Amino acid sequence: MNIDIVFSSILVEDKVFPENFDINNLENYIHFRNPIDLPSSLIKRECFKKVGFFDPKFPRLQDWEFFFRAVKKCKFFFINEPLVKVNHYSDGISANNRFLLDGLLLFIQKYNKDLQKKAISSLYRRAGIVSYLNFSKLDAYKFFFNSIKTYPLDIKTYIAILLGLFGENLFERIIIKK
Repeated sequence: MNIDIVFSSILVEDKVFPENFDINNLENYIHFRNPIDLPSSLIKRECFKKVGFFDPKFPRLQDWEFFFRAVKKCKFFFINEPLVKVNHYSDGISANNRFLLDGLLLFIQKYNKDLQKKAISSLYRRAGIVSYLNFSKLDAYKFFFNSIKTYPLDIKTYIAILLGLFGENLFERIIIKK
């Protein structure tokens, strides 16, 4: 078996991620979100030769963008056991919502033709949620509109819009599930 990338589940705040992950569904799943946490992965040098390195234009989500390209040319192996415990810090890159929003929009722009319509809609919805909670509610609704325009059957976007109309507290409690 010629494997290029090995990765495992991770433990984040006592929760296993990805949960109930099926490696056979990786090519579809990676359109919607990144199931691979970089610290849990081992990547052969040959894989970088096949797909290139991380794209420095991405302020965040560089690993997802890399794995999105790699899934087409490299063989993956998943260890269904959390081998890494991940901590998120308030001053780390994972806490920078501006970088997240910019990364989501760049991902949509770069892979618009490669992504499923439902995935593009999901990414616009995520951009809308990030914008609603951290930046501009007006921009959030523009992202929600793009989500619906891309895939009109995305019920989660309609729910996000309705929750937003009831105010930030309800939106945050239900969308973020606090």
